[in-house]
Amino acid sequence: MTLDHLRLRVPLALAGWGAVAATALPGGSPPRWIPVVLFVCFGPGLALLLPQRGTLRPAARIEAVALAAPLSLSLAVTVSTVLFLVRGFSAT
Repeated sequence: MTLDHLRLRVPLALAGWGAVAATALPGGSPPRWIPVVLFVCFGPGLALLLPQRGTLRPAARIEAVALAAPLSLSLAVTVSTVLFLVRGFSAT
């Protein structure tokens, strides 16, 4: 693992832990839901796109961030559907 990979992975991991820590705040407040929504929208997609070889050009970085949102949201829908189907998660 190179230093470039650590520079990308450490902020992503800290953002995830920050989103988890934000859930301790009072419900419905913006400091609680903003970090959680941002992480859910971008975190998993960026984690899927991180193992690319070499450094990305500036235009490719923008494309990776633009691709991270749909990947993250589709992964969230897939996981929640599977959890609902195996009765590991319910609407009640």
